[in-house]
Amino acid sequence: MRDVTEILAEAGLPTAVAKPLDGGFSNETYRVSGGPVEAVLRLNGHQNDALGLSRTAEAAAVRAAAARGIAPRVLAAGADHLLTELVPGPLLTPEQCHEPRYLRAMAHVLAEVHAIEGVDRRCDPFWLVRTYLDGARKLGVPMPDGLDGVLHEVDVIEARAEARGDGMAYCHNDFYRFNVIADDGRLTLLDWELSGVGNVYFDLATPAFHEGCTPEEEHVLIEAYFGEYDDQHAAALHDFKYLNMVREVGWALLHAGLDAARPDVEHVNHSLDYAESARWFLGRILAGHVTARDA
Repeated sequence: MRDVTEILAEAGLPTAVAKPLDGGFSNETYRVSGGPVEAVLRLNGHQNDALGLSRTAEAAAVRAAAARGIAPRVLAAGADHLLTELVPGPLLTPEQCHEPRYLRAMAHVLAEVHAIEGVDRRCDPFWLVRTYLDGARKLGVPMPDGLDGVLHEVDVIEARAEARGDGMAYCHNDFYRFNVIADDGRLTLLDWELSGVGNVYFDLATPAFHEGCTPEEEHVLIEAYFGEYDDQHAAALHDFKYLNMVREVGWALLHAGLDAARPDVEHVNHSLDYAESARWFLGRILAGHVTARDA
C-alpha cells in the first residue's frame, strides 16, 4: 500500500494528520484531521484483486447513495484509496439491532440502497461466495472438511431463489452494524466496497444472521421492507442467512491466503485470525446454525 501522506498530498491535504481507526478487516482506514473537513481515508487492500470489482463504479455508487442521504460525501477517489467526509455519530449498537424502531430504520435505508440506479457494478452473493473460494484456492489455501456439502446447499439455495424470482437491485452487500452510523434513528452506510447489483434478501439477512435476530424481530424487518410478511419471505430470509454464513467462510479463507502471501504486512486496524474465523463459521454451519450468535 502507498504511504498515507503521499495520498493525502495528492488530495490537496499535505499538512493533514491521519490516525488509524479501529475495524477495517479488509482495508486500512484512517481518520484525517487538519483539512477543510474531518475525513476518513480508506486504503484499499488486496481483496479486490480477487474480485475484480470496479473501484470507479464503487465511488459512483457512494456518490449516488450520498445524494440520497445514506452515505458519506466522496472527497477523492483512486484505484488504491477512497477519501470521504467523516459522518459524526456513533455506530449502530448490538442492542439497537433488536429494537423495532431500528429494525424498521434498517429496512427503510435498505429500500433506499435498493433504489439506486445507473451504477454498472454487479456483485451477486452466489458469485461473491464462489469468487472468494476460487481466490483462496489460487493462493494455496486448503479447503476445510465439510465445505463441499455446504457448497452443495448453496447451489440448492440459488435454485430456490431463481424459482421464487427474488428481487434483484443495487445492494450494499456488507450491511453489518459496524458499517452503519446511527444518529437518532437516521442511518448512514459506510464501506461500499462490495456493493453491486444482487439479491435484496442478502442485505436483509445480514443483520438478521449477524445479530441473532429472533423470528419476531425478523417479522418486523420483513414487514417494514416489503409492507407484508408471509412464509415465502421468511423462507428466503432463512436461505440468505445461511448464505451470509458461507460468505464469512469464503471471505476469511481468501484473507488467510492473502496474509500468507504477504507475511511482512502488519494490519493497523485489527488482529483478526482469518483462518480461525473460517473454521468457527464453518463449524457453526455444520452444527445447523444460520446465525453468528444464538437468538
